[in-house]
Order: sequence, then C-alpha cells, then structure tokens
Amino acid sequence: MKKVALLTMFKVPNYGSVLQSYASQIVLEKLGFHCDIINYPFPNEWHYNHGYRKGSKLRQLTGKILRNIGIKSRYWKNRLKIEKFAETHLSLTRQFNTLEELELWDWSQYDAVISGSDQVWNPRFMKGDKAFLLSFVPDNVKKISIASSFACSSIDGIFSQRYKKYLSRFDAISVRDNQGITVIENLGITTPVKSLLDPTLLLSADEWIDTLKIRQSGDTNYILVYILKYAFDSVSAIYDIATEVQRQCDNAKLIFIGDVHENIVKEFDNAEFRKILDVKEFVTLFANARAIVTSSFHGTAFAVNFAKPLVALTPCGGDDRQISLLKKLGIEHCAVNPDKSIDDVSINYLSENCTSKLSLFRESDLNWILKTI
Repeated sequence: MKKVALLTMFKVPNYGSVLQSYASQIVLEKLGFHCDIINYPFPNEWHYNHGYRKGSKLRQLTGKILRNIGIKSRYWKNRLKIEKFAETHLSLTRQFNTLEELELWDWSQYDAVISGSDQVWNPRFMKGDKAFLLSFVPDNVKKISIASSFACSSIDGIFSQRYKKYLSRFDAISVRDNQGITVIENLGITTPVKSLLDPTLLLSADEWIDTLKIRQSGDTNYILVYILKYAFDSVSAIYDIATEVQRQCDNAKLIFIGDVHENIVKEFDNAEFRKILDVKEFVTLFANARAIVTSSFHGTAFAVNFAKPLVALTPCGGDDRQISLLKKLGIEHCAVNPDKSIDDVSINYLSENCTSKLSLFRESDLNWILKTI
C-alpha cells in the first residue's frame, strides 16, 4: 500500500478546518492509500513572531486563570470539542514544532507529500511559512496539492518569489477556488493547475451520514444560520436576510451557530442560539436543516452537499471561495452580498441538478487524485 503524508490546517478551532482534514484522510484511504496527517500545528510561535495576530497578554492571562479554576468560555468549550475530534479521528504523526524539525525528518518513506486543502496558501494567515509550500520535502519525493486555497486574488511583495520558487517544485497542483488558478498563472508557474472540490465535498452526503453515524432528528423544521466573521463581517446583514428566509419557510425556527452575539438572536421570534457543539452535532445540524443561511465556505459546502435550500452571504470582493463553488454548481444566484436588496433573497433552486453536477465533479476529482499519486 502506498503511503502519503498530508500537511493541512487541522488544529485551528474551526469546524470546517478539522472536517476537511478528516475528509481528506478518509478520501485518501478510500482510494487505497495509507494517510498520515503531519502534526505541524498552525498557528505556532513562528507565525506569531511573523505577525500573526495573538490576543493581548492580559487577555491570555485572564483566560488562563479562568480555565485553571474551571471557568471556560464558549470559545474554549467548542475548541476543546474540536481538538478532541482531531485527536480521536485523525491519524497524526509525531509533532513537529518548527520548519527545522520537518527538514530533519525522513520523508522518503512516503510515496507523496500533500499540501491542502483549506487556506494553506493564504498569505494573510501563513505569513510566508515555507512549510505549507512543502519546502522541507526532498526533490525525489512527489509533491502534490489537493484543493489548496489562497483566499486572495494575488501574492504580492516579498512572498511572490517564495511562492513561485517552492510551488514550481510541485509535481501536480490543484486549487479549490477560481482565483487560485489566476494566482498560479500570474506567479509564472508552468505546472498545469486543476480546480478541485473541497475534500468535504469529495465525500457524498450519504458517506458523511454513514461515517459520523448521523441520525435524522425529530425536529427538521428549522433554518440553520451559521455566521463566521474572520473573512468579512456579515452580522449587520443577518437580521433582514434571516427574517426573509424565515418568512419563505413559513416561520420555521431559526437556529444560530457561530460568531453571533446572543443579543442578536433575541431580536428574532422563534429562534435559539446553540452555543456549544461537538463536530458531529455541527454536521448533524446541516444534515437535518430545512434551509441554510451562512457566510462560511464550509457552511456553503455542507449545505450543497446535503442539498439544502441556501442563502450564502458573500463579500463584495477579494475572496471568491463561496462564489467559485456556487458557480461551479450553477447556483450562483444563492449568493447574497450584505448590501444586496432583500428582494433578491430566495431559497429556491433545483437541488437535483446541483447534486447531479456535484456527483460528476466528485468522480472526476477522485480519479485525478488517484492517477496523480
């Protein structure tokens, strides 16, 4: 059996990050490869030393004191649940804390080392970290990317030559977003680039249900509202959009998760805030929802995978992660900018057509991964 090692962002306290890591591992194993996920934490001290934002020392100290006496914030409770899922479901290598430790390891035991998916090439977060560009992998070991994302339209300044140098060493490159193809071309990299589905979409809805042993709940008459603010702030648009979707769903209950303040939820009739979720509960909410409203890429991915009526809140420019996916599936009208007229919000689309397209892309992408490795 061929062995592969995968370098990805699995330790970020984000459901999408750990789920795409898990999906990547499952997909590679399904294709017949033994997959180890390289235990290189992100963010680590290198990223903090190179400008990655860290909470103030006072905030860190206060949080540590509170946790030591048994008081944990909603953020920490969810983080611990995500970390527990990673520890119990991911096949991790020994921990590598620095690039130098990665460079000293023997990677020749693997048939290929893979970078991806998620935002492993986003310069805003990575700060030029060469590890995710697989700089530590010897020339004689195959280097591949699976649905890697830049989450930006260009690589400028000091990072452009670094990206070009190391990505030019890749044997095969696939990206998740349309902008990624343009970024690769503008860097002058001649390796052919393929657009690939996010790994969470390389598993079908039925495979997710089977893998996580998800059961249909008795309550399926709810609209799931999943909002994240790290890419752009969509909270100001939530009230009008969620209210309109609720109207179109006959006043179904709204269930809020993510970066939403409790005071916002209280403004709605027939709404609740699910503050603490483990990873299985997160996926289950998507699987059983009547409709989805989300500003998250992975929220959008799970909505289309489970064929749910969808309103995807998208930024006005710069980050095309959600739009790329929606255009690929022919449902770009599901995208709503925060400043778009509420009259344009609609949860209606032909889910059968979307599911059929998704199945065809999935089959093609799995074949590409198999042939490439």
